[in-house]
Amino acid sequence: MSKYIVFLILCLHCFSFAARYAGEFLELGVGPRQLAMGGAVATGNQAGSFYWNPSLLSRIKNIEIHAMYVPLFEGLGSYHVAGAAMPITGAAVGIHWLRVGIDDIPIWPDYTKLSIDERQRVIRDRNGLPIGVTTDREDALFFTFAKLNRFTAEFGWSYFSLPIEVPIGLNVKLIRMALFDKNANGIGVDGAVGLRLSLNDLFAQKHLGEINLSVVANDFTKTGINWGSGVEDAIPLKLRYGLGYEQPIRPLNSDLIVELNTEKKYEYYVNWGAELTYLRTVSFRMGLRKNEFVYGVGVKYWKMQLDYTYQKPELGTNHWIGVSVGI
Repeated sequence: MSKYIVFLILCLHCFSFAARYAGEFLELGVGPRQLAMGGAVATGNQAGSFYWNPSLLSRIKNIEIHAMYVPLFEGLGSYHVAGAAMPITGAAVGIHWLRVGIDDIPIWPDYTKLSIDERQRVIRDRNGLPIGVTTDREDALFFTFAKLNRFTAEFGWSYFSLPIEVPIGLNVKLIRMALFDKNANGIGVDGAVGLRLSLNDLFAQKHLGEINLSVVANDFTKTGINWGSGVEDAIPLKLRYGLGYEQPIRPLNSDLIVELNTEKKYEYYVNWGAELTYLRTVSFRMGLRKNEFVYGVGVKYWKMQLDYTYQKPELGTNHWIGVSVGI
């Protein structure tokens, strides 16, 4: 019965509000670390950063394989992410698969078209069982390319120069959606550019951190979702702006990252997040995303990173679990 209720919600979500909420499963997010940071747009060097800011993929140092699992609707559905990224000369590439699904949703006859006697007969003949089951499935395949550009800005003030990094990134995503007997396909593009500079170089100091700025344009091609028979939805442009600061705390053998970012698609949100990492091994995180508090922890051992984030959305508590392995 619960799955039937969820199915009705999904039908309402996908058809009655399709023009506004097309491709809404892409709003869930990727990566426990990034989510616990309030949707980190400006900072991060994990393969899972591709979703929030494809240009951040340029910061990975090794081949990285990662996966994520999130139970949805109190376990009635699931959200899976799997992918890999690898650096190449002066750049990086990645491929990631996202899937949101609810299986074994019962299908019941349309009793509104039957008389009372016919309803009773159908129920009696089938012993109260549904006439079948269906699946709600939404998939996206992301192909990412990122490049790190390095410059030296010459200001001419007593031969003052400032090293600057300008990462750029691009996602091309293929979308496939299936609900009952309806299927849809789409293709979209995300773009991002960033700016990274050291305050040590800027102010000629030794113990300052680094500033990161980012601008991300999701679906800047206005991604179309084609259901066939002339029915098509579109995912509108979403803009994200991020400002991040990374500061080593040497007396504590720790690193602190704080970030403030905004996003605007239908509504405007101001998000923030913070991460404290001790001995580059244990991380504690918290943030605010879309007016909801999120909390997380991470543990790194050898080449493996395990992350967990707790979030309480409208349709039940979500426990985000992710693991990544460097090669």
